[in-house]
Amino acid sequence: VYSHRFPVFGTKGGGGGDEDVKDDGEETEQEQEEEEEAWLVGGASNVGCAVLRQLQFSDAELIDLSSRIDPTTDTSLSYYPLTKRGERFPVSDPNREPNLSPVPEDRAEYLKGILQGIAEVEVEGYRALGELGAEPGVPKRV
Repeated sequence: VYSHRFPVFGTKGGGGGDEDVKDDGEETEQEQEEEEEAWLVGGASNVGCAVLRQLQFSDAELIDLSSRIDPTTDTSLSYYPLTKRGERFPVSDPNREPNLSPVPEDRAEYLKGILQGIAEVEVEGYRALGELGAEPGVPKRV
């Protein structure tokens, strides 16, 4: 789990220095006003590289397969690499199921698809933060 610190403007309607927590079932937002500026901390998706261990990728294999991946192209695979059911961010969905299929014969292509899936969830997280008023910028290529 990690957190990001992005400036957020206008999300509290110019209120005082109180802590404000919003949970509308879609996104969770925690703010704390600091010198007339609010800070959003959060955005912890359940998607991550732990799935690589669950799928028994070794360190040596990750190094080897990574060297065979062309990062300038996308794969046609569309994965949502959760280790188990349930997602917290960018969309709160306790019933969200992992999607790691189809499994291509080429393990490097499989790894690329998983990494691409993780990156796509991160981009969606940045978009969600932007919709909440943060100014995180969205990376074009991770």
